[in-house]
Amino acid sequence: MIFPIALRQGLSAEHAERWHEFYAHASDRNRKREDGIWRRTQESWNASESGWQCPSDQRRRIVHYTHEYDVAIRDGQFYLLMTKAYVYFSLSLPDVELRLEILRIRSALERGGWRPDEKDGVTGWRFKDLRCDIVEAEQHGEDIRAGRVLPANYRSVDVTIGTLRYEEVDHRLPWEVLAKGMRRKDERENPTIIPDLSALTSLCPFQVELGCGASIEAGVPPLHHLHELYRVTEMDSGRFIFGGVHDDLIARLLISPGHEFARLGTLFTASFLAEPTPAHNALLALRKAGRLVGDIMTNNFDGLAHRVGLREHFLRRYDETIPDISLKTEAKALLVIGSHADRRRVQARARARGMKVIYLDPEGYWLDGRFIEYPLEGPRNGDLVCRKGASDGLTELCALMGIDP
Repeated sequence: MIFPIALRQGLSAEHAERWHEFYAHASDRNRKREDGIWRRTQESWNASESGWQCPSDQRRRIVHYTHEYDVAIRDGQFYLLMTKAYVYFSLSLPDVELRLEILRIRSALERGGWRPDEKDGVTGWRFKDLRCDIVEAEQHGEDIRAGRVLPANYRSVDVTIGTLRYEEVDHRLPWEVLAKGMRRKDERENPTIIPDLSALTSLCPFQVELGCGASIEAGVPPLHHLHELYRVTEMDSGRFIFGGVHDDLIARLLISPGHEFARLGTLFTASFLAEPTPAHNALLALRKAGRLVGDIMTNNFDGLAHRVGLREHFLRRYDETIPDISLKTEAKALLVIGSHADRRRVQARARARGMKVIYLDPEGYWLDGRFIEYPLEGPRNGDLVCRKGASDGLTELCALMGIDP
C-alpha cells in the first residue's frame, strides 16, 4: 500500500488541535481538500508564452488534480497524511510529437512496475493501491461534444492516476473551464507609487483582497512552486510546456508514485505548518477597530486569515468567471495585498462602485538570494501602489492609525 502517505510525522498536540478546529470541522468549505486546474493552449494573443506561429498551432495541455489530507495518530505520534490523490492529464499534439509522449508514458509504466488491471470492462494499470488509465484518441470526446476541431494531424492522450477508492471528482470540470477560454493578462496603466498606506487613514472603512504576499512571508511557497511541480511553465522563460523533455509529470508519478505524490503535497504541508504573520494580526486589529469591514476576499487556501479569527470569502471558483462578492456600501477603498492576477475582477467591481483601489505589494520576491521582479498586472490610472511587504505595510498602517496590532 502507498496510501495514506505520511507527509509529516511528530506533529505537536497543538497541530492536532489546529487540524480539528480549522480543517476537520470547517463550516465554510472543505479545507481538507486541495485542488487545481491548469489549461494551456496556443493562441495568437499568447504567442510569446505558447510558441504560437500560425493557425495550425493548437497544442493543448490540461492538468486537474484533487488531493485530500488528514491528521491521524500512529505509534503515539500525530501525522499529517495525504489520504487520497487524483491527477488527470490531457495532451493534444501533432501526431509525431504525441507518439513520442506515449512512448515515454509506456516506458514509465514498465519502469514503475505497473501491471494490467481490468475494472468495469476497461483495461488500465495498477500499482499497489493506485490505478492508471490511458486513453488515446484521434479526436477527443470532449472536442466532439463541444464542436471543437483540431488540425487533422493532431491526436490526444488522457492519463488519469489516482487511488482506487477515489471517485469524488468532477471529471468534466477541466473541460468546462477550458470552454471559458484562457485568462488574458491585464494591461497595466500608470498608477501612483506611494511610500506608505497613509492614504487609507482618510478612506475608512475599507475592504481587503488578500493574495499570496502574506502567505509567502509565512513560509508558504508561491504559485510558481506548483507550476514547477506540475510542469505548467518553464521557470526561467515563462513558456508553456506542451510535452517534451520538460514535461515529466506523468513519468515521475508512474516511476516513483509514493515519492512524487508526497512532493505534490508540499504546498499543503507548508500551509498547515505555517503560522500567521504580523500582517494577519494587523488585519485582525484593523477589523476590531472598525477600519476594515467585510470578509477577507482571497484565493489562498492556506487559511491563515481564518486562523486568526477573520472570516474569509473564498474566490477560487473554476465554474464562474466572476464570483458573488459583497462590497460593503460603507467601504471607501479596496486594499489589495499581494494579489497579482485578480482573475475574478474584484478590483474592477470596486472601481465601478467608486472605491479607491490601493495595492500593497513589493512587485517582486526573493529567490535564492536574488530579487525577482514581478510587476502587478492590474493597476489603473488613479490607483495607488505601495511597494512594501504585507507585514511592514500593515503594521505601519496600524501605527499611523494608533492601533496596537
